[in-house]
This record gives sequence, C-alpha cells and structure tokens, in this order.
Amino acid sequence: MTTHSLAGTGIHPIVLRIGSTWGPLMDPESIFNPIPPYVSAVLRGETPTPLPANAGGDWCYAPDMGRAIASLVNAEALNHTTYNVSNGTPFTYADAADQLSVEPGGETSPHLGIARLTTETGFTPTFTFPEAVAHYITWRTTNPR
Repeated sequence: MTTHSLAGTGIHPIVLRIGSTWGPLMDPESIFNPIPPYVSAVLRGETPTPLPANAGGDWCYAPDMGRAIASLVNAEALNHTTYNVSNGTPFTYADAADQLSVEPGGETSPHLGIARLTTETGFTPTFTFPEAVAHYITWRTTNPR
C-alpha cells in the first residue's frame, strides 16, 4: 500500500520487511521469542524445558538489526523499494543445542534472504548465535531492568 499510495508524489519510500528480533531491552519473559526466557531460566539457575529441535526461523540479534536498518537509511542510493532485514540465515533450535539445552536434529527453518540488503549496503550480521547469547547474557547481568 505504501508504494502504491506514494506513486507519482516524488516520495520514494523504503519498505523494510523486518524479521524477528531479540536482544537487549526485550522483555526477558517474552512469549514471542523463546531465547530471552531461556536465558532468564539459565540466569535463575533453572534448566529450561527443551524446545522442538526442528522449530526455529530467522532471528536477528538487536545490535545487528539496528546496523542493518541504519545501512539502508544512510545509503546514498538504493535499487529497490523493499528489503528483507534480518539475519538472513535459517535457524533451528538444534543449532542452539549447546546454548539452549534442546534436542539436536531438525530441518531447515524459514528465513528472510538478505542478499539485496548485503549487495546494496554491505551489511552482514556481526554476531553468530553463540556470540549473541554471550553478549546478551553479559548485557542482562550488567544492566538492571
């Protein structure tokens, strides 16, 4: 609707298809993403309930999401009006077995391809999942809610 509504106005919108985001400032007991509640359980000394290994998606760590959005907003020129903004790789709970105490195994999860974003802005995520978990745990333990 945005691109059609603005057609012929001289305004050129950038439409961002933002994937699931997690990290600092997110509700640590969020029902929308299982990673913060799992970290919360670990920080409380509890063992999180295992998640289905083949479930998952494409979750981008908040600092990477911010950089991705900034790369689009600050680009001098863009070739498209719509961009997927996320980590760009499928993620299953099996991938996080060591960090989240889940059963290994699984199948490929859906994800948002970010080739257009990477090609036009040079953006690539800087955090691997283990690095994001470590960063998030440090943030959670050094920043009171």
